[in-house]
Formats: sequence, C-alpha cells, structure tokens
Amino acid sequence: EQEGAGKDSPGGGEGKDSPGGASEDDKMEVDKRFVKFAEESHIQEKGDAASNKGSNKGSGGGRSRGSQISASESTLGSEKGEEEKGKEQEVEQLGLRFWDMLEDLVALIWEPEQQNAKLFILATQMHETGIRSDHLATMGKAILESCHAVMGSDWEPSMGDTVDWFWSGCTRTMAKTLDTIDRDDATILRESWESCQQMNTKDELGETFFNQLCSIAPHVIHLFRRPKKIQAFQFVHAVDLLVQFAEEPESFFDELKPLIIRHIKYGVKADYVKPFGKAILKAIELSQGTDWNERMAECWRTMWIRVSSTVQRSLNVGTNLVVVSLVQGDPEKLSD
Repeated sequence: EQEGAGKDSPGGGEGKDSPGGASEDDKMEVDKRFVKFAEESHIQEKGDAASNKGSNKGSGGGRSRGSQISASESTLGSEKGEEEKGKEQEVEQLGLRFWDMLEDLVALIWEPEQQNAKLFILATQMHETGIRSDHLATMGKAILESCHAVMGSDWEPSMGDTVDWFWSGCTRTMAKTLDTIDRDDATILRESWESCQQMNTKDELGETFFNQLCSIAPHVIHLFRRPKKIQAFQFVHAVDLLVQFAEEPESFFDELKPLIIRHIKYGVKADYVKPFGKAILKAIELSQGTDWNERMAECWRTMWIRVSSTVQRSLNVGTNLVVVSLVQGDPEKLSD
C-alpha cells in the first residue's frame, strides 16, 4: 500500500484532504465521531455551564411580571440559539483538527523520529484547547469507532488491534507532555535557569559544566577543543535550547536537526548523551546554590530524559556510515 502512496497521501490517497483514499463522506463520518467526543468532554461541560447560567438568570421575578418574563424568555431563547450554533461550530472545528492530526501522524508512521516530534508539538497545542491526558482514552475510542464506521462490512478485528497499537504509542508520548504542562514544569525550568544566570557569569557556568564533564566522562573531552569562552557560550545556548523544549517544542525541533548534523560532524555518538546530560544537570545544581530543591531536580530530570531519548535516537540513525560520509563530505568512508 505504501509503494503507491503520494507524498501528501499515505496509504495511496488521492490528495492532501483525503488520506488513505477516504471520501468526503468518510471524512464527515470521522468528524461526526470526534464531535461526539468533544460533546462528551470539556466542550460539552462548558456549554452546560453556560446554559445553567442562563436558566438561573431567567428564573427570577414574580408572577405579576409575566410580560417581562415572557420577553426575557424570548431573548434567552434567541441567545441560547446563538450559543448552540457557536458550540456546534466549535466542536466541528475540533473534529477537523483531529482529522488533520491523524493525517499528520499516519503520514509519519515510517518516520518515528519525526512522528515523535510531531506528538510533542500536537500535545502542547491540544493542551491549549483544554484537552488533558485523561481525555486521550476517549479520543482513542472515537478514532476506533470512526475507522469501524468508515470501513463498514470490510472491518476486521485485526484492524481494531492495529488502531489500538497506533493510538497507545501516541498516547504514551502525549500524556507525558500534557502532564508536564499541567505541573507547570516549564515555568520552574525557566525560573531556575534565569536564577543560575543571575548568580553566575557565562564563563563561570561554562567552567562548572566543563569540570563536571571531566569528572564524569573524561573519554569525551577530546570533543571540546575550542577556547573556553566559546565552550561557555555553547553550554549556555544548549541549556537555553533545553528550556525551549519545555516551553515551545516546535521551535526546539526546528533547531534540533542542524544541531544533530553539526554533532555528527564533530564525531559525537549516541553513547555520549547520557554522561553529557549528567554533567549538565550537575552543573545547573551547583550553579543554583542553596536555592536548589527536589522539585527543580525533578523538572530538570524529566525534561532531560525526554530530550535525551530524542537526541540519542537521532544520533543512532545519523551515525551510520552513509549518513556520516554525506554529512562530512567524505565519500571515501563508504568504501569501509
């Protein structure tokens, strides 16, 4: 199926707006299922709260003011109609966003690194719409029902297993992102890093990091041949990038690709990522001084685990002989 697929149409689709060859009727069916999801979750709750508020407002006053009550009910009825219309548009837009999300993720099914990055970004965007990690199971059910409805009599149990496998993988990554946003880890990371920079110069921060790296991983010191001022600048930029991962993952991934390419040129291997991370975290702890606490430590550890896994996988993919020879402009390496 993948061999005949177009660039914008995974699974052999005929266009960007029609993944997998789905018709407009199929798309409407998927949208309808996700509208149902939206109504059963936070959007429906908002609508109910607004309706209750209007109902309470219209219940005041005595029987002697019947004409006023009648006029008020007419006004409320009109407002309610507009409110319902607005709510329908909101959930329809949510359905379309889910369609776009699935289109993007399925298109990246054979590009796990890119798909993983997309999940970080999507989860951040979804959080802004009110979606939380406990909504993901309901979303998975909506996806399964949508696929079942579209396939009709062609549906087989193995297809359900495939959908469950696909969504469970997506859920693991998105749930972690949604939960870190709920805990406001990004704010703690930003405040912690700004405090480090206020209490230490760039040179001092770089020196602390380099000393820790020498202690933890002396076998990677050969990679750091530049003057200390440049190394200090690179360390500060690296931590800035780490904090950016928590705040704006899309910007982070935009910078990650050229960063990975540069490190492949330097000869950095995936095995170096773990000791490098230990040195960074220890340097931040020491630079934080007495303000350091367990909550900060937890935020930095969680962030580094997520970033390092992405970087390690990218380096593993990028350090095969073909990629290295192309990045370094040395085709002779292919002869090895």
